Amino acid sequence: MTTTSWTDLAQLLSDRPEVATSTALAAEDQAGYFDRNRQPLLDRGIDRADGVTTAIALVDALAETGELAYLDETADAETVAAALGALAPVRESGVDLSSVAELDVALEPALGAANLLLTEVGLYVLILEEDVDEYPLVVVPTARVSEILEAAGRAGAGIRVPVAPN
Repeated sequence: MTTTSWTDLAQLLSDRPEVATSTALAAEDQAGYFDRNRQPLLDRGIDRADGVTTAIALVDALAETGELAYLDETADAETVAAALGALAPVRESGVDLSSVAELDVALEPALGAANLLLTEVGLYVLILEEDVDEYPLVVVPTARVSEILEAAGRAGAGIRVPVAPN
């Protein structure tokens, strides 16, 4: 893991420079990141600088810029559709996720179903792995997916593609 690989990943996930800046700070200086973001980290239960990971910083930066939907493993298809629909790329694309909302499936199959619709407009949802029970989701241009997954591999970041529905 290098600062450069995390910065590259952040730049692929977001066009907002503050996402890359915040991610790079966490990769280079955990204590500095902790000091700068003390209260939000305390609110998350992180009370020491060594509890900060670059993945947490990336997720928090994406959330702060409104580019992340944060769901837990109990989310249903309706919740998935609403959360993804609230993200700017999905809203701006005009894609209708109501058919996803109507499905009687768990979280991951709902994400896979959403991807079937999103790819039609050049978008794709990815899961940033942060915790077993949490699902930080980003919607990115389909053209960037391979590059994002490669950058995630270089950074040692967990990013995965949702399972498609059966």
